[in-house]
Amino acid sequence: MSSREIVVPYVRVDRPPALGEAGFSVTVGIRPDRPVGQGPQGALAHALDAAGWWIGVGDDGRATVGMGTTAGPVSVSAGDPLAAGEWAQIAVRIPGRVGDRLEIAVRASSGPDAPARSVVVGARLVAAPGPLVWGCRALRDRRVPQHPFLGAIGPVLLDDGSSAVAWSGVFGIDPGLWGTIPVAVL
Repeated sequence: MSSREIVVPYVRVDRPPALGEAGFSVTVGIRPDRPVGQGPQGALAHALDAAGWWIGVGDDGRATVGMGTTAGPVSVSAGDPLAAGEWAQIAVRIPGRVGDRLEIAVRASSGPDAPARSVVVGARLVAAPGPLVWGCRALRDRRVPQHPFLGAIGPVLLDDGSSAVAWSGVFGIDPGLWGTIPVAVL
């Protein structure tokens, strides 16, 4: 863990940017501690159950993006399994219109960039209520992390093509701290 990381169980952004017709791009840095064998891990999400969108690490350790649609969840993964303790930058495109592509690209700190992957989304996104969260896939009862991320996350950039929101902080995520220290709220 670097000296500039703040360790929290998760980070909550109570006023997440809205998804418009044009969709938006998200870039997030992650450093997974245990990317394989821990089940899915949510690094950044505006999701609840099968609604909204999420970015994280899949069961197989690969970078994954997904979204809930009126026809069910859609997801796509890219690259090789992420290396434990190494930073990777994940860039995704969340579509706003039916027929647009859900895209993901991964740049690991070591090794070559993985080819971008995408899938055409044939149904409308189901909007998720609640906050944007770092460090888990969703919050049960608006406070209990689901599918927690093990590692560090940050910085984050959301860009809808006309405006961008950026958070430069780097947070170490330790779901074991839940209930013992305050959650970071941005």
